[in-house]
Amino acid sequence: RWCNSQDPSVTPDKSVAGCSWLIRSSLLTPQNVAVVFFYRANAYIALGDRAGAMADLMAATRANPEFGAAFLILAC
Repeated sequence: RWCNSQDPSVTPDKSVAGCSWLIRSSLLTPQNVAVVFFYRANAYIALGDRAGAMADLMAATRANPEFGAAFLILAC
């Protein structure tokens, strides 16, 4: 719920925590793990953590090499 919430009361810190929980779980397919890494990267960007965001974008591309959105942000 917190990982990609549209609720303005969900802070980037909560998003990182929610996404981290999902990544550690074994509930997701590789394609969904890539999306969760992408969402967490966006939360890291909001927190000003460029290194964390870049690491997660790279992890997203490893989890799903066809996940174009992660490649687009990495290219910027």
